[in-house]
Amino acid sequence: MEKQTKVKKTVLNDDASIYAKRKEESVKKTWKELDGKDKWTFFKDYYLVKCIIGLALAGFLIYIGVVVLGPHKEEALYVTVLMDTLDEDSVANMKNDLSGVIKTDKYHIINIDDNFSFAPGSSTMTGDEKLTTIMYTGVIDTIVLDENYFKQYAYYGFLANLDTYLPDDIKDALSDKLLTANIQLDSDDTSKDNQKSFDEVMDNSTQPSYEDGEPFVVGIDLSGCKKYKDLHGTISNPILAIPCDAPHKENIFAFIRYLFDLPETK
Repeated sequence: MEKQTKVKKTVLNDDASIYAKRKEESVKKTWKELDGKDKWTFFKDYYLVKCIIGLALAGFLIYIGVVVLGPHKEEALYVTVLMDTLDEDSVANMKNDLSGVIKTDKYHIINIDDNFSFAPGSSTMTGDEKLTTIMYTGVIDTIVLDENYFKQYAYYGFLANLDTYLPDDIKDALSDKLLTANIQLDSDDTSKDNQKSFDEVMDNSTQPSYEDGEPFVVGIDLSGCKKYKDLHGTISNPILAIPCDAPHKENIFAFIRYLFDLPETK
């Protein structure tokens, strides 16, 4: 009896490599046979949606990488100007000068911000309320303000004691420009922990005279400073002050030396 040999039938999956290769060859052949208009129709029917989805996904990933996860711009020096308007070109020139004094790059910038000229009734917050709120974020390095606001901010303990804050060379050079103001404190401690809160300040129904309290050196007179005058502000007697929690101490010193043409320390 002859021995019968059974041949086992095999079935390939639809995605087997041999079929994929034939399909790819078929697509290439079809593409070559089409004219320009038909090629666009073929591309639109089979690949356009996939390309759009791919480009959208790539754009989203680039956005996440650059905007969300990438480095952000930070102030190397943040100067705020309360209730005054400066000449834009002059401000740009000063920032350009300062970039040669203070180390900056595309991620660390110098900001001279006079966007605090809001009188009562013109905004949800007045200029000084906005400034006080931002001060609590700890990003402001210096404030330029008039005498009345200077007394107010000093009174509530928002400003640094320049007797202990400034280096000796700046204090000696500007001894005739250092200004005192009274600070209302529970003790002679001028640290941030002993300041009145913003809520306490805003809850006062009557404005104090700012004359009681203990005097501290908390301001620098800018009325005779030529470089600041070149910004063409309208405050007749501008005063520079430093918040207690100003973040860039060395850059503040460099800014003051720049304003008054003081030599750099070695």
